[in-house]
Amino acid sequence: GDHRDLHSCPTRRSSDLLIMTTYALVFRDEMTLQSVPWRGVVLDEAQNIKNSDSKQSQAVRRLVNLDASDKAEDTEFAPPFRIALTGTPVENRLSELWSIMDFLNPGYLGQKQFFQRRFALPIEKYGDSASLQTLRSLVQPFILRRVKTDQIGRAHV
Repeated sequence: GDHRDLHSCPTRRSSDLLIMTTYALVFRDEMTLQSVPWRGVVLDEAQNIKNSDSKQSQAVRRLVNLDASDKAEDTEFAPPFRIALTGTPVENRLSELWSIMDFLNPGYLGQKQFFQRRFALPIEKYGDSASLQTLRSLVQPFILRRVKTDQIGRAHV
């Protein structure tokens, strides 16, 4: 139904729940999902939050209280870990990289306007290789990248 009570399951504590949903349902069920004390949030197809101004991106961010200033100090609702999985190259637009990184590690790359001035504009418009190298050094520790030629699960002899 339209109203879900995630805490009423009689055989489980709310801390034992695994909740899977879609981006559209996060937006629709936002109020219910915000009441969950998340231990972690994993986003599959994280390119769905690449536009930080979209309604679904904002709903996901509010879910983990990235945009809820009134709860910013409330550690009960701040998940201890966040993971973003995407098969879409982050090189498409640097603002998309910022959006995903800001979900994962809020403020790490600065506010959006700072990031645009410091990295996106110099790199995308002027080909500034020094800014590109600085940005790569900042984000590389957080990115695990696999290419199609990688052999997963195959023993190396």
